[in-house]
Amino acid sequence: MRSGFLWAVVGGLVGVVLALTLQRPIEHWLNQREQSTKQINQLLASAENDRATFTETGFNSSIDKYNSVSSRPGPIRAIALQGLSRTYSDWTALRFRLGLSRGSYPDKALTYALRAAAVAPKDVYTELAIAHAYQALGRYSNERAAAKAKVIELLDHKYSDAGVQFELNYLDWISAASNDGKSFPDRLDPNNVANVRVLVDAGMDLAERGRKSTSPQRDQYLKRASEFCNRAVLVQPGNQVGSFCLGYVAMVLDNKLEAIRQYGLAVQGTSEFPRAHNNLGFIYAGDGQFSAAAEQFDAAVKTLDAPTTSLGLWLYNLGAAYLESSANDKAISVWRRAAELPGAGDSYPTEWGLAMSYYIGNKPQNALEHYRRAVELASKENINLTDIHAFEQSNAGPRELAIARQLITMSMLH
Repeated sequence: MRSGFLWAVVGGLVGVVLALTLQRPIEHWLNQREQSTKQINQLLASAENDRATFTETGFNSSIDKYNSVSSRPGPIRAIALQGLSRTYSDWTALRFRLGLSRGSYPDKALTYALRAAAVAPKDVYTELAIAHAYQALGRYSNERAAAKAKVIELLDHKYSDAGVQFELNYLDWISAASNDGKSFPDRLDPNNVANVRVLVDAGMDLAERGRKSTSPQRDQYLKRASEFCNRAVLVQPGNQVGSFCLGYVAMVLDNKLEAIRQYGLAVQGTSEFPRAHNNLGFIYAGDGQFSAAAEQFDAAVKTLDAPTTSLGLWLYNLGAAYLESSANDKAISVWRRAAELPGAGDSYPTEWGLAMSYYIGNKPQNALEHYRRAVELASKENINLTDIHAFEQSNAGPRELAIARQLITMSMLH
């Protein structure tokens, strides 16, 4: 009996000791798990903040962080894939703003969105990622239609989450999915927005509306545009597209010094910015500083990864600057180079450049042929190149205006 009693007591003591011994590694494991979850959440939040900066540096950092957790199971993987998709969609938009080709970024955006759909098919953030990816792909009508269809599908739901609803309203606007989406920038308070892409999109839209409007509505649009652009620079100091946004507003306001300053800040960033170089060149040319204009247009032309259509326009501008600088041979060479680009035959600036190149090369009949082709192409864009005012309104220089007058007269006589 005693031995039995002793065994029971010893056994009980062993059980207590064993339980205490096992408890410590369990607590340690739970603590580690909690700490790991906290670190992952912080990393995902940091990746999201990096994406919102709307910079190449931010996007690279965001992609690295999302990739570091993309192999984890369950919700973490879904969030990482959604984040990767959204990052490449935003990167597509940034490249458009900079004046660079879209490259493979839209395809990557859709690839990651579809991977997210395989992990979390009904998640609203997956659906938003898909909609953004379709919008990024929207070069062709069927892709634009797919973006609109996805947004309309999402609009049928009523989301209580304010962040989700904001994203959906933004998508509604940029995809032109519904009439309600058109008023998105007008309903937006820039002080409540921290995403640079949204701020720049709204600022540029309002500035463009201001450019096309008359006072007093014009002043209201431009005031609002300035608020959005300033907010973008405040949120992300030194942001290139934020400076470009401010430069564009200043240019519309005919504040040339401020426009030059802001565009100058834009081209000093880490990303190539041919669109800003082109706009700087446009301002210098309008002031008769054709050598300075040629430097800026040349910088845009030297961009390695530019869309063909944009490159053709910058080459035309560069040729015009050379023409006004009396560098005829350079002008002819540049315009002939533009004519060799794919699809150049459908571009009226290219045809007009060829017309001028043949005119200054003493081949009037060839010049007249290309001028008439330019007139035909320009008419499709509601531009009348048979009226000298069309050239004056485009800030053509004195030598270009003289050639235009001659070719208009020749066309009427033949």
